[in-house]
Amino acid sequence: MQMVWKRRIIIAVIIAGVYAGYKYLLPAAFPFVLAWILAVWIYPFTVKLEKYTRIKRRWTGGLILFAVFGAVGIAGYFLLKELAVQIQEVMIHLPDILEKIKKMAELGCIKAGKMTGMDGRVWYDSFMNETGSFWTSFSGESKGTILVKAVHYGKSVLFCLSGTVVVLISAMLFMGDMENIRRKIREYTWISGAVKISRRLGATTLLYLKTQLIIIVAVAAVCAAGIWMMGNPYFFLLGAGLAVFDAIPLIGTGLFLYPAALILVLRKKIFLAVGCVLLDVVTSFTREYLESRLLGKGLGFSPVVVLASVYFGILLFGIWGVFLGPLSFSTVYEIGKEWDLW
Repeated sequence: MQMVWKRRIIIAVIIAGVYAGYKYLLPAAFPFVLAWILAVWIYPFTVKLEKYTRIKRRWTGGLILFAVFGAVGIAGYFLLKELAVQIQEVMIHLPDILEKIKKMAELGCIKAGKMTGMDGRVWYDSFMNETGSFWTSFSGESKGTILVKAVHYGKSVLFCLSGTVVVLISAMLFMGDMENIRRKIREYTWISGAVKISRRLGATTLLYLKTQLIIIVAVAAVCAAGIWMMGNPYFFLLGAGLAVFDAIPLIGTGLFLYPAALILVLRKKIFLAVGCVLLDVVTSFTREYLESRLLGKGLGFSPVVVLASVYFGILLFGIWGVFLGPLSFSTVYEIGKEWDLW
């Protein structure tokens, strides 16, 4: 009985430690973790380049990093530029969009009232009372509030830029001292278990993150293409938004596309309504196909376990729980496996 309770206490301590580490320590250490991952990834290329060019691996690694970050930055610039253009267009036409939504809601409530024999106007008044603060916050935002938000976003941009500089410098330093770091790791036998856990965890985490990233990009492309075919000018913005919501458990694209289809039916735009339904079917098939194809049995966990880890991850870590939930579960599992707790 003492051994059982001892094991339970150890498991509870591991769970608490993993949660605290990912919740509080990872945000501060993330630039250095990312720098180490990049250094390990690029290091073999720098060794070969040093052999043929006689240039120190620290500098060849820096050149490779600048090339990679430059390519990602250029691609991100054009994507964000297109996204910013569509956001700007939405903000310009926001009052008209909100007015159209009000009219559609009014029309839907009146028709639903006729079908049920109730007063649709009462439904509409109730809807407007419940969402009144929402309309006010979007349509009556002061210039001071916009300025405060602009300052906040400016600080975020500066923080990201400074973090990128830290990652670049740290990765160059890691590559320049890689052999010494690896030798120190081999000398300290007490961290051999941590190295084994990190390797197994890295393999499963990389597989999961790569799969989710591919799925998000694929769903965004499918949604953007479908919305563009339906003639909506904000196809890029809506496609990206639907892809993000599709990655969150229990939400998915259907939570938005089916109400949109219902509203379009009430407005007698049957073709567009069918398009919304078909788009949800295609995105659901895309996610299911890619998850089974890319993940398969690579994680070694049941799909229900992965879904539960994402769900609890969102509760504990917010939106980042989509990634941190499964990562935390895998960490607890691998530590318990190494210590023979299971």
